Amino acid sequence: MEAFSKQMQSLLLANPHSALVSKPNVSHQIVEETRRKVLGLFKADPKRFDIVFVANATAGIKLVAEAFSGYSQGFDYYYHRDCHTSLVGQSDAYTLLDVAALVSTNPLDLSDHLAAPDFIVLSFYKMFGFPDLGALIVRKPAAHVFEHRKYFGGGTTEITVTGQPWHMRKEKALSSRLEDGTGATHSILALSCAIGTYRGAFGGFEDVSKHTGWLAKCLYEKLAGMKHVDGSPVCRIYKDPASTYGDARTQGATVTFNIRGMDGNWASAAKAGAMAAARDIHIRTGSLCNPAGMACALGLTADDYQRAYASGFRCNSDQDVMNGIPTGMVRVSFGAMSALSDVEAFVRFMGDCFVEKAGQASEPTLVTNVANVSEGGEESLQYSEHSAGSSLHRVKSITSDTARSAHQFARPRVPSPCLPPRPEPKGRSGEQDRVHLRLKGQPNHSNELG
Repeated sequence: MEAFSKQMQSLLLANPHSALVSKPNVSHQIVEETRRKVLGLFKADPKRFDIVFVANATAGIKLVAEAFSGYSQGFDYYYHRDCHTSLVGQSDAYTLLDVAALVSTNPLDLSDHLAAPDFIVLSFYKMFGFPDLGALIVRKPAAHVFEHRKYFGGGTTEITVTGQPWHMRKEKALSSRLEDGTGATHSILALSCAIGTYRGAFGGFEDVSKHTGWLAKCLYEKLAGMKHVDGSPVCRIYKDPASTYGDARTQGATVTFNIRGMDGNWASAAKAGAMAAARDIHIRTGSLCNPAGMACALGLTADDYQRAYASGFRCNSDQDVMNGIPTGMVRVSFGAMSALSDVEAFVRFMGDCFVEKAGQASEPTLVTNVANVSEGGEESLQYSEHSAGSSLHRVKSITSDTARSAHQFARPRVPSPCLPPRPEPKGRSGEQDRVHLRLKGQPNHSNELG
């Protein structure tokens, strides 16, 4: 941010479209230099790849989908069951790879252009935190699929006439034909600063991958060994049987799990996230924008989700345990700035709030969010008074009266180690996903250099 602020105070950035081709202005020079920097991050040869700046990874996916939609014969679309929601909305000829999650902590090598995907999408905020910008990297032999794209915006044409449906698109580079309107010059400048700062602070993706992988391994081992007083596990951790924490080739820097009480009831993932946020610990909860993968891990079917929706379940709802079955998960993700102290803080949070100990009354695992209690409604909480200046409440009792059942839990009058939950900040997370697209009736041209 300091580097970006300094640049903003010293540069006057004009519309890059205002410059002559023979005399590019400062804005144009910054944009093109940043393109080269991004390709350099992934060892991508500019002779083999084009890069198009977009709002985020999803916008890049949409751009590719719109290009294929322009073909009158249609196209076949195959996606991985565990892919991101953005790819569901959209192999033998063309391949699109979403690397938004992968490159946040791991290197991506595109030096072998023949083995590279045709289209690659990513979000830079997941790599650097700032700016809010994404990119679509296109292997040049696949660039022709955009020839049938119907829409064009300012700055993408050489000439446009009125009275007739005729125009000529720019041919210099794919980006000049696809980046509609004035580019996000200030965000691109921020990206250039972020790349330099990141390299100076952390070295490179290889170093970040080792660091974050080690942190994830530490947390995984702590959570896997966490037990209630009766010896039952606190967490059910979801991981591929073939993955190994500490091996970046098989496992990323995330730990995904659900929390279970000693009585066998599942804790609400959403409420666990809100409780963590009250301690300034920010985690991701819910379906993680990976609906099919999560459903497979939880053993849920499409009918289960339709019944849950009919009974009132909605995305980001705090009522995320339906008929005793969780409909979401908790995910802890590590980044370049994460430290061992973050692991220790989260382990303490889990021990304070979810591990049942000797002499402790059983904690109700389906706790209502204080902020969402309705007056005289279905749920209520009763508090005893708490001392001035203290953020710890003394919970006397919790009463839940729903349409299906009524339960009352009593707790001892002792201070709770968990702060009252507050709304969790919104966040997104992309996944590494591969999809395949094939034009109907067309041969495979993806490996031919044009």
